[in-house]
Amino acid sequence: MTENIEYAFIAMPTKLTILLDIKCRSMLFTLLQLHSYFADENGWFFRTNADLAEESDLSQKLVVATIDTLYQYGIIDVRCVGKSNGKHSNHFKINFERIKDFEQLEMEQLKNPEVKIRTIDYRKKGYTPSYLNTTQVIPNDSQSANNIDIIENVENKNVIENIEDEEYIIDSFRTKILDLVENGTSIPNILITLASGDWDCYCFYKKELYNNDRLRVEFANNRELIEELNNKYCPQ
Repeated sequence: MTENIEYAFIAMPTKLTILLDIKCRSMLFTLLQLHSYFADENGWFFRTNADLAEESDLSQKLVVATIDTLYQYGIIDVRCVGKSNGKHSNHFKINFERIKDFEQLEMEQLKNPEVKIRTIDYRKKGYTPSYLNTTQVIPNDSQSANNIDIIENVENKNVIENIEDEEYIIDSFRTKILDLVENGTSIPNILITLASGDWDCYCFYKKELYNNDRLRVEFANNRELIEELNNKYCPQ
């Protein structure tokens, strides 16, 4: 079947893809794509967190959290490089043998919610990515010579600590909304859940519905509900 395909595409491991939540899935796809282009003979390639955020369409906080999740499950290896011009860089390697372990699971096993791979909760107080706490060896290859200053791993924590509060709040809103969507919650029920439990997140979601061309019709369809929720839950 694939021999008739005349264009390049990135293959995703079927069973591991089922296990990953949508955020980790996005990061693994991004890393697999980068591996196909940039990996050296030993399988290593590097990228800044800022680049990964742009390429995966995740916030920098989620970049760190998803990388940490994949690292803790042994799906990738990470070597901290350092920081240059305000950008944190790491070397990455895909552990294909570990991915093979997941691919050997039976389909019935994948239905068990306990084996689901979910993104680490980076919002917990004092969270630090686990790959910063291990001894890292910088590979001596041509990709290291890109004017990246070698510094202590602890400097990489700035990507967690120095993101402005506004971005942190918005990212928290989006995570909360995404969790509701992933659980199959309908838009009316999302509005009700947020309005009754998190007014600021409700206002953010309402604005997102209105500003999104694809979802604006949902805003119009739920206008009466929105007005009812505004009157019922708006803080006085």
